[in-house]
Amino acid sequence: MLSAGQAVTLRERLGVIREEREVIRLQGRLDGLRTRRQIFYFEPPTGSEIHGFVDDSLVSVVRDHLDQEVEVALESFVLRSLAGKRSQRRYRLIEVAGQQSQLPPGSELDEDE
Repeated sequence: MLSAGQAVTLRERLGVIREEREVIRLQGRLDGLRTRRQIFYFEPPTGSEIHGFVDDSLVSVVRDHLDQEVEVALESFVLRSLAGKRSQRRYRLIEVAGQQSQLPPGSELDEDE
């Protein structure tokens, strides 16, 4: 039996024909962390804030580097539907200051967005 959230995710996944994923490395400042919602906030030198998912394995590392210049690796992904519609770009923190996430790039996430 599927929950309502799982049904929505399944319906969305069935309509996706292509995922565009890439890993990007950036230098910048970790600006914030919301542990309950597992969201990080990062400011690259360009000034445009990036936010996204951070898994439990990196929460303490992010907390230790808050308000500091660090190098991060982010997984960036966009979903494209059969109709050609693109989702908003999403980010997942996969490395902070040399410390890697225990969830490898490409792992499926159960996000409630």
